[in-house]
Amino acid sequence: MPNEIAMKKGILERIIYPSGGFTDFDYEPNLYQEFGNDNYGSGPILLMAGGLRLRSINNYDGKILKVQSQKYYRYGESEDGVGIIVNPPPRNFINGIKSYAPFSYDQNIVYIKNSNSPQCNTKGCMSVWTQERKTTYQPASTLDYNYMNGAPVFYTKVTEYNSDMGEVSGKKVYTYYPPGYYDPSSGYRPTMVPGTNVQLLYAEGLLGPQKSTAEYLYNKSSSTYQLIHSKESSYTRYKRREQARVAYAYYNNVYQVTGGNVSPSANFYDQNAQWSSGPVNLNADFVLGTYGLFSGRLFLTAETEKWQTPTGIRSQSTQYTYKNLDGGNILPYLQPSTIVTTNSKGEQYTKNIKYAYDFPGVTVYDQMTAANMISQPVSEVSFNNTLNKEISRALTNFGSVSLTTPAGSTVMSYLPVSLQRSEQGSTLETEVSFLYNEKGRIRQITDKTGNTTVYLWGYNYCYPIAEFSGATFAEVSAVVNETALQSITDQALLRTALGSLRAQLAGAMVTISTYSPLVGVSSQTDPKGLDKFYDYDPFGRLLTVKDRSQKILSRYEYNYRPLNLNASNLAGQNYTNIPLMATFKKNCPSSTNIQIYNYVIPGGVTYGSSTAQATLNMESSLLYGGANAVSTADCIDPNQISVISVHTTMVPQQAVPSEIYLDLIGENGITGSCKFPYSLAVAGSPYVPPNDLYTRSGTYKLSFRQTAISGGVIIKYYITPSNGAPGYWVKNGDTITFSPGVNYAIDANNIFF
Repeated sequence: MPNEIAMKKGILERIIYPSGGFTDFDYEPNLYQEFGNDNYGSGPILLMAGGLRLRSINNYDGKILKVQSQKYYRYGESEDGVGIIVNPPPRNFINGIKSYAPFSYDQNIVYIKNSNSPQCNTKGCMSVWTQERKTTYQPASTLDYNYMNGAPVFYTKVTEYNSDMGEVSGKKVYTYYPPGYYDPSSGYRPTMVPGTNVQLLYAEGLLGPQKSTAEYLYNKSSSTYQLIHSKESSYTRYKRREQARVAYAYYNNVYQVTGGNVSPSANFYDQNAQWSSGPVNLNADFVLGTYGLFSGRLFLTAETEKWQTPTGIRSQSTQYTYKNLDGGNILPYLQPSTIVTTNSKGEQYTKNIKYAYDFPGVTVYDQMTAANMISQPVSEVSFNNTLNKEISRALTNFGSVSLTTPAGSTVMSYLPVSLQRSEQGSTLETEVSFLYNEKGRIRQITDKTGNTTVYLWGYNYCYPIAEFSGATFAEVSAVVNETALQSITDQALLRTALGSLRAQLAGAMVTISTYSPLVGVSSQTDPKGLDKFYDYDPFGRLLTVKDRSQKILSRYEYNYRPLNLNASNLAGQNYTNIPLMATFKKNCPSSTNIQIYNYVIPGGVTYGSSTAQATLNMESSLLYGGANAVSTADCIDPNQISVISVHTTMVPQQAVPSEIYLDLIGENGITGSCKFPYSLAVAGSPYVPPNDLYTRSGTYKLSFRQTAISGGVIIKYYITPSNGAPGYWVKNGDTITFSPGVNYAIDANNIFF
């Protein structure tokens, strides 16, 4: 079983900012389920997996020890913390208990010797004495069970609860496609080449893309979350078989010298030589083989967004089309060629995009395609399908530019030389055009009116040192040599070299700049001839701005906010509680009806030696505050209410989870929550009454949240209706319809597996 304390060694816990604030990170282990069997059928076993996941992120301002904002994460479809383990470690029965099985591989140990006195370095002068088979066992933890950049467990749903200034503010829900949705071959896979210790490689680019996001605001008066924005995405799989092959070699025979004079450089694995004597039935020296890796990717093909507004739901759907995506053996291009958008009014718009590969026969675009410069749009046409009318057209014309490398060689680059645009089907007009120097820097810009702006570059072509508005590059190059300026780094010398340009180009507006390389502008002279000088501190922060007479025009001071928290608070992690919610009921003041409401304690209210301890400290406050809260919930006829009584019957000889909660999941998340009380199945143990969860009658998904326990223990849940209907077993994620006026009893018990 993984060790949570060991996994947290060396993990990032706090970031302290210069402003005095800090952010704390709290973690918990990944959880997954296995299924076992007992006399009553099968049931889930909750197990801890390797690796950590974020439980909460807490932000402090540094003034007081109080959480300013918190993000708290719940994992799993039912927010029960249970994920999907893609490659579970094998478990076997050892002494009647299901335990992680060790990994093993076999090799032949071949003992050789040289019976002659001269030193021997070839197989021909050595003999095989004997051999034996060796099996090497390694613990299961040495194998690689990881998925998606080191995470062994995958979650199809993650819910982020947000609290600000001690108040619940909302939540975000992220969903992901399950691992096998777009890649059916992503189920269980062996970690090693069978019979060897050679690790198998897998391509995982098709696994688990994001499916949707949803944002909710918290309504404090009704204790509910209201959806305000959602976005759903779908993809098309493109997959080619075995685009790469992996070759492996495994030492089947391991040679050991038992006697004689054998050279340290002797080659025991020369396949063209024979041993001088010994057994002739040796196994092959190597296990050799190859296997293929699939290649491919997922293409985003559709998105749907919805916004909840005061006037109703506003929506937008977008469809993406890719060239050659269904072209058989032809590789698709990764950029969308057509984007079709439809809004909630039914209006449809299309954008057609062309890239370099869409202009075969045009030299510059053929060269760009050959150089794999295929992501830059060349042509974009926007069209209103509803009105059957072109909206706009944009064309980026690329050209070949010869560049000089630092080594002095010449390479070709392909850069935009002009941008053209039209509106509503009119003729394309040039908006702007560009000229470049030999380093690829913009040399001249010409706008649609014919006005030109020229740039001179200095400091080895890294910074623009002069801007000439109203002059051409030909005019500028006639009075200054840009190449000669590259070696001048002294600010005064550079300003002197550029100072005469204003008089020589009287018709242009000239701006001159010098720099402190890697820091910022050190001086600037505007077209009016006014100078400004800039000073920086050793950290590169601006200190002063001065004029030509060194008079300070502005000054900047930087002060670190002192930490008001004492050293003990900063010495380690300050563990704070996570949000707590419980469902309560009250009798309405003037009728026999009932109010049902949720009482929430936000995260970050109190502290403890651990997150679990801090949360436990708030449970009494939750019960007291909820029972005495002023409710604004609607009054409900008791005949429209269902009561769910939760109780446990635990065998103390077996492992027992420290906590079990029942959550009822409705359309927008958790609508009710209740903690199971513990009652031990031991003679003489005091009876612990059940806790009652009141809810509006209806259909809900059941979520049983429990802590992970060591060993193989099934926690099973049995529900008994009060209307005489037969009882039945239920499990996490089941959908149950609770009938009006009926009480239900749910009992949890632990069964050894």
